[in-house]
Amino acid sequence: MEFNATFLIAAISFIVFVIIMNFIFYKPIEEIVKKRENFIDENLDESKKNNCISQQLTDEYNQKINDANLQGKSVIDKETTAAKEKKAELIKEAQKKVAQDTILYQEDLKTTYSEAKESLQDEAKILADKISKKLFGKFSKEGEEG
Repeated sequence: MEFNATFLIAAISFIVFVIIMNFIFYKPIEEIVKKRENFIDENLDESKKNNCISQQLTDEYNQKINDANLQGKSVIDKETTAAKEKKAELIKEAQKKVAQDTILYQEDLKTTYSEAKESLQDEAKILADKISKKLFGKFSKEGEEG
C-alpha cells in the first residue's frame, strides 16, 4: 500500500474534523449529559429522602391511629364497666325500694284489713242488735197480742 499526499490530507482533514466536532458538538452534548445526570442524581437522592420522610410520617400516623384506637377501646371499656356498675347499683336500689314499698304496702294492707275487720264487726254487732230487736220486738208484739 502506498501513502501519498491524498491519504495524508484525508487523515489530517479527518483529525481536524474530529477536533472541530469535539468542540462544537461532543463537548456541549457531554456537558448537557453531565448536567442531566447530576439533575437526575439530585432528584433521585431528594426523592429517596422524601420517600424516607413520608415513610416515617406514615409510620408515625399509623402509630398515632393505633394509639388512639387503643385509647378509644380503653375508654369504651371503662365506660361500659362504669355503666354496668351503675346499672347494678340502680337495680339494687330499685330492689330495695320495691322491698321497702312492699313492706309499707303490707303494713298498710294489714292496717286496712284490721280497720275493715273492726268496721265489719261493729256493723255486724249493730246488725245483730237490729235483728235481735226486730225479732224480740216481733215476739213481744205477738206475746202482747196472744
